[in-house]
Amino acid sequence: QREQYGVALMDKQLRRFGLYACHQGVVARKPIVTDWAFCQIVDSHCYDEEAMVYYVHAVGDHNDARPLEKGLTTGWCSWYHYYADISHDSLAKNAHILSKSRSSIGFNVCLIDDGYMTSWGDWTSLKPGKFVKDGGMRVLADAIRSKGMKPGVWLAPFACDKGSDLARQHPDWIIRNDAGRIANSANCGKFFYGLDATNPAVRKHVYDTIRRAVRDWGFDVLKLDFLYASCLEGNGKYDPSMSRAEAMHLGLRTIRAAAGCETFIIGCGCPIGSAVGFADGMRVSCDTGPTFVPEFPLPHWDNGTLPALK
Repeated sequence: QREQYGVALMDKQLRRFGLYACHQGVVARKPIVTDWAFCQIVDSHCYDEEAMVYYVHAVGDHNDARPLEKGLTTGWCSWYHYYADISHDSLAKNAHILSKSRSSIGFNVCLIDDGYMTSWGDWTSLKPGKFVKDGGMRVLADAIRSKGMKPGVWLAPFACDKGSDLARQHPDWIIRNDAGRIANSANCGKFFYGLDATNPAVRKHVYDTIRRAVRDWGFDVLKLDFLYASCLEGNGKYDPSMSRAEAMHLGLRTIRAAAGCETFIIGCGCPIGSAVGFADGMRVSCDTGPTFVPEFPLPHWDNGTLPALK
């Protein structure tokens, strides 16, 4: 969805069907219409193991999605073992160990997840004492590539922490709700701020952040998280005439333009319909924890993840 997010409603007998545009809070300066939609009605006695394939082809064709010409991207991510407690040494050590297992396991990516920066939003503020201050991310990317793997990195380009330098320097970039308070970005173990994708200055910040990760740091794979933060609900944004879907579309278009066509983009916390044609892969579930059986209440070390599939 690139113009409007919407909802489809139908009765149980499938006699009445309707599409509705959800234009919450938009100050209308033009006709408001729904964007593309896909409806697939399957006979109740029909069993189709590949029911989603029709959706995938139709939506992919409509949004000019790129085929996976270079095959699947699979690999190791630092989050599920280290969470945010990572360092240059631990990452370099893991890259070395992983390189010895590539032939038997079969993966091609080593991804540095959250934990290298001091605050979300301040992406160049590498943690002192744990990372090389000047050129540290490039050194890690080159080390991973030298082991025969694609280097990847995690970013949340439309998010920032409350105590970040970015939040202090640019309070006007932060989305606010209809009451003028900072918009709710949900809670991933902490509250954070969403950056307004309708603001050209925010898009410039995001473009520079992505460009730096690809060109200066040398990463081939980007795991981009909490992308929904670019279009939080609320009228406190730069352009109130723009819908949330339009804001998300602008944000994703900015990301792809900065990353270039060769970079593999993993969309996380992103509306699926919006990402088609921009993201190469999508994370569509909760984090998966290192256990098969859940423990309730979830232990503190689990970071809110859910059990893995067995």
